[in-house]
Amino acid sequence: MDDDFQKHLKRSTVVCKMANDYLIYKWKLWFGMFDSRGNGKVYKEDAREEEQLFAKLNHIENAEEKKKVIKDLEAFWDAAVFQGKDGPITEKEFVEAHVQSYRVDKDAFIKKMETCYKTLFGSFDLLHENMITCEEFINGLKAFHHDDITLEKTYFESYHPVDGKIPVKDLVESWVQFVTCNDSTQRDYVKEALENGL
Repeated sequence: MDDDFQKHLKRSTVVCKMANDYLIYKWKLWFGMFDSRGNGKVYKEDAREEEQLFAKLNHIENAEEKKKVIKDLEAFWDAAVFQGKDGPITEKEFVEAHVQSYRVDKDAFIKKMETCYKTLFGSFDLLHENMITCEEFINGLKAFHHDDITLEKTYFESYHPVDGKIPVKDLVESWVQFVTCNDSTQRDYVKEALENGL
C-alpha cells in the first residue's frame, strides 16, 4: 500500500469511530428525557426519587422485589446517565462522556447500552414474561415525569402489540438503535417519538 492510501484508510477509521452530528443530536434528545427540572442538569436525587416513584406507580410492595427493581433502575441511571460520576451532570458533560466512550470503543459502547436497556425494560416487565403491557410502559415513563398518556399509547402501539403486550427485546433493540446508530438514513422511531414530545 502506498502512503496516501494508508493515510486515507487511517482517516476513514477515525471518522467511523467518532460520533457524528446526527448521533450527538440524538444524545441531546436523550438527555432531555432525564432532565426533569428542565434546567439542563440531571441530579442523582431526582433519579432516586424516580426509582421510588416507579415502585409506587407499579404497586411494588414486596420488599425484596422493590429492592431489586430499585437496584436495577439505579444501575441504569449510573451507567447510562451519570456514567460513574456523582452528579449533577449537564447536557454538555453527558454528551462529551458518550462521545468519548463511543470513540474509544464503539462495540463496547453498544454492548453497554444493550445491558442498560435490558436492565431498564427488564424492570418494567413486572410479570417476568419478557413482555411489557401498555400499563407497565406508561407507568415506567410516568416515573421519568413523562405524563402525556396519548403520546405514550401512540408510541406503544407503534410496536404492534399482540394481546396488549410487546416483547422486551423489541424495546431494547429500538432504544439501542436510537443511542448508538449514527446512520441518519435508517428510520428511528424513538427519535421521532422524542421529537414529538414523548
